[in-house]
Amino acid sequence: MRRLLVLLVGSLLLAGIAVPVSAAPAHVQDKWALIIGVDTHTGRTRDNIGAVGDAVAFQDLLRSQGWPDDHVRVLTNQQATQAGIRQGMQWLVDRCQSPDSYCVFHFSGHTKQMNNAGGSEGLHEYLWPSDNRFISDDEFAGYMRRLNGYAWIDLANCESAGFDNGISSPKRLVTGASQEHEKGFEYPSWRNSVWIGSLVEHGMLGKAADSDGDGHVTLREALPYAAAESAALTSGQSPSPQHPYIAGGEEGNWFPPPAEVSRATSAPAPPPRVCILLILCNR
Repeated sequence: MRRLLVLLVGSLLLAGIAVPVSAAPAHVQDKWALIIGVDTHTGRTRDNIGAVGDAVAFQDLLRSQGWPDDHVRVLTNQQATQAGIRQGMQWLVDRCQSPDSYCVFHFSGHTKQMNNAGGSEGLHEYLWPSDNRFISDDEFAGYMRRLNGYAWIDLANCESAGFDNGISSPKRLVTGASQEHEKGFEYPSWRNSVWIGSLVEHGMLGKAADSDGDGHVTLREALPYAAAESAALTSGQSPSPQHPYIAGGEEGNWFPPPAEVSRATSAPAPPPRVCILLILCNR
């Protein structure tokens, strides 16, 4: 486990990030989500400290938007084995076949990245389940490409952009903590990754990303806010800062404001000027 000292340098303005539109869609009932967070593993794999916290934050976000609990499957730690994650992805695919469905996938945990000897792709990324039996980026993408309707696929792990193997599209929004050659980090005092702490807990539930001051936060507001905060929090970090990945979703209407929901008082405090970060990768 590597502990790293980072100075917060303030908000970073990012250019060229395309974000989805934010008009309110109809109240879709056909909405389903699979949320995965892996802190603990079998064997000697280094544990995380914020992946389960990320899963809890994502579940809170969906609840705040009125998603029924029985439409949200959550897998954490020992539940998130290779077989459990595969079954969960198939469960999501089976329920997301309507062109009007709205489906969410979230994973927080380790990534295994390996060279692809002799293959057309130089590197392969693998989701790292709790039993250390990996799921390749190609297998993962095969499930995600079978989601019909609208889908938001979010990855809070190292090298997360590398998982977008043909997934992102006008109706499939893919977001991730880092680019394909970058690490992702955790924020111990938040008990979250930097990405989900910035995007969900701080930006959306805490309303720090409410750029127009209307009391509600959409993904159109939250994504650029969280991308800037993540980069700023990891500025100067070794081997590099993390720059979140955002692709697709041009046709979607993503997380409009609910009627009367606020968690501003329970969100994390703004980041201190100095913080200790932990890397989200096991090597």
